Amino acid sequence: MSKSRLLLGAVVLLVALVAGCSAAVTHAPTTPSQPTIAQPVLEVNGMPFTLADLKALPQASVEAEGKTYTGVRILDLLAKANASGAPAVALIAGDGYKAELAVADLNDQSILAFGEGDTLDAVILGQSKGSWVRGTVKIELAAAQPAKTEPTAAPAQVAALTVNGKPFTLDELKALEQVEIEVEGKTYTGVRIRDVLNAAGVSGDGILKLTASDGYEGEIAIASLTDQSLLAYNDEGGVNTVLPEESKGAWVKYVVKIETAAKPVSSEPLPTVKPLAPGDSVVVVDSLGNEVRIPKTVTRVASMRTGITEIICALGQKDKIVAVEEMVKAGDSYGEFITRVHPDLKNVPAPLAGRDISAEEMLRLAPDLVLHGGYGRIKQADALKKQAPDLPVVIAHFETIDAYMDDIRIVAQCVNAEERAEKLIAYLQGKLDFIQSKTQDIPADKKTRVFYSGHDIYHAYTPETFEHAQIELAGGVNVAQELAGWLPEVSPEQLLIWDPEVIIMLNGADVEAVLSDPKVAGVSAIKNKRVHALPEAGWDFSSPRALFCIEWLAAKLYPERFADVDIEAEADEFYQNVFGVDYAGTSLAGAH
Repeated sequence: MSKSRLLLGAVVLLVALVAGCSAAVTHAPTTPSQPTIAQPVLEVNGMPFTLADLKALPQASVEAEGKTYTGVRILDLLAKANASGAPAVALIAGDGYKAELAVADLNDQSILAFGEGDTLDAVILGQSKGSWVRGTVKIELAAAQPAKTEPTAAPAQVAALTVNGKPFTLDELKALEQVEIEVEGKTYTGVRIRDVLNAAGVSGDGILKLTASDGYEGEIAIASLTDQSLLAYNDEGGVNTVLPEESKGAWVKYVVKIETAAKPVSSEPLPTVKPLAPGDSVVVVDSLGNEVRIPKTVTRVASMRTGITEIICALGQKDKIVAVEEMVKAGDSYGEFITRVHPDLKNVPAPLAGRDISAEEMLRLAPDLVLHGGYGRIKQADALKKQAPDLPVVIAHFETIDAYMDDIRIVAQCVNAEERAEKLIAYLQGKLDFIQSKTQDIPADKKTRVFYSGHDIYHAYTPETFEHAQIELAGGVNVAQELAGWLPEVSPEQLLIWDPEVIIMLNGADVEAVLSDPKVAGVSAIKNKRVHALPEAGWDFSSPRALFCIEWLAAKLYPERFADVDIEAEADEFYQNVFGVDYAGTSLAGAH
C-alpha cells in the first residue's frame, strides 16, 4: 500500500471516528474557566458526579458485538467514591431497574459508557446482559452475594419481571402452568405469555411493549400471541421471549418489563388506494412470480427490509422512501450501516403494530407501493396484502445469489431506476467474476474446509442459506453441507470430526471465547487462529455488502492467492461505487 494511500486511510478513519463519536455523545463543555452549573448525572456511594466530572476521569473503550463503547471504568468510580473494598454493588437505572454484581467480577473492561442523550449505559464484558443496565443513575454498595454452595440458599425473591407494574419473582412464574416446546431442534421451557398477562390482570387487545435489561425494546400485538408464545427461562435467572410464529427480531432476550398500550385510534378517515388505469401503470413480476400492477411513475415507496433500503439508496432513490422497518428506524443491527450513511432515514416512519405491519398506518403514509421480502418476514407481507388488498406489495427476496441481480431489477422497476440498476449489476458481477478468476482452478481436494456459524460456534449455516453460497463462491467447502434447516445445532464432537480449517461467525460474535473453548481446542481453525467474525452486520445476506463479503472471505481462505490484493483499498472502492462512501467498519486486515 502506498504512503499516500495510508495517509488518506488514516484521515478517513479519523474523520469517521470523530463523526461517530459526535453523533453518539453530546459532549458537555469542559473548559476550566467556565462556571460549573451542570447537575449530577450519577451518584456512587452517595457521591454525586456531573458529566464533566466523569469525563475528567481516565476514559476507556471496549468492543462488544461489533460495537465500540467509550466511557469510564466502574472500578475507577468506586475508587473515587471510596468504595473499592465493597463486596458487591447495585447498578440502578432511572426507571428503577436494579442489577447486583460482585466487585470481584468487575475488571478494566467494565465501564459506564456514554450513550445517546448523555445517558450512562453499563457495559460489563463477561457478565450476562442482565447486568448491562441502561440509563444508570446510581451505584450503591450491596451485601456480598451468598455462596452458591450454601444448601439453605433460597431461590431469589427479587422480581424477575414486572407486567404493567405487577412484579413476578421466578418462583411465581414457575407456579404457573409450565410449557415445553421445540423450535428448530431446540427445546424451550417456560410459561405462556398469555398466562402471565392473565395473572397480571391484563385483558383485551392492544400492543405489548417488551423491555430488556439492557434497554432494548420490542413490541408484539396481543392478538398475535399463541399457546406457543413463551417466556422461556434462561441461564441467568431471567426470561427470554420465544415466539415461533414471529421473526427472530421479535425474540427479546432478558425481558424485565412488559407494558401494554392501546392500539392508536384516529378519527381521520383512512386514505383509499387509487385504482391504477392500464395506461398509467406497469406490471412487475416479483421474486415469487406474482404479477403486481404498480404506477408507471413511483414517488413514494415503503421499504420494509434493510437490504431493500440499501439497494434503493444504491440506486440513488433514497428520497422516495416514506416508510422503513424497525432496524432502520432504530439505526441498529442490520439497519446501522445505512443509517450511518443516511442518518435522516431514522426519521422516516416505521408503520408497525408490534412486529406486524400496521395496515392503517401504512395506508396513512400513502405509498405508491410496498417493497418487502425475506423468507422470515413473508408473513408480514401476506398479512398486509389481506388487510390492504388494493395496495401494491412487491416481493424482492435477496435470499439467493442466483437471483440477486434479478431482485435488483425488481427494486429498480419499482423506483424507476432501471438504467442505474444495470450499471450496479455490471459492477457487482464484475466483482464476482474477479473472485472466480482467483479461485476457479483450485482442485476439489485442495479447497479450504469452512464452518460458517451464527453468534456462537454450535450452530451452522446449511446449503439452504445465502451464507453457504458465500462459502462456495469464495472457493471453499462448507463442512455442514449435509445438514438442513436454519442454524441447526452442532456438537463439539461433530466439529472435531469435520475439522474446519477456517471458521466464520456473524458480526459481534466473541472470537476470543471460541479460541479459548477447551471443547473444540483440537479443531484446525482454532489451533491456527483462523476464526473470523464478519466486520459488519449485513455482510451475511441481503445487503450488497454481502457480495463484497465474498471477496473478503476468499482472501481469508486463500491469502496466498490474494497476496496482491489490498483488501482495505478494495473495500473503499466497493463502498464508493455502491454507496458513495469509504468503508468505515472494523479493520479488514487484522487477525479477526
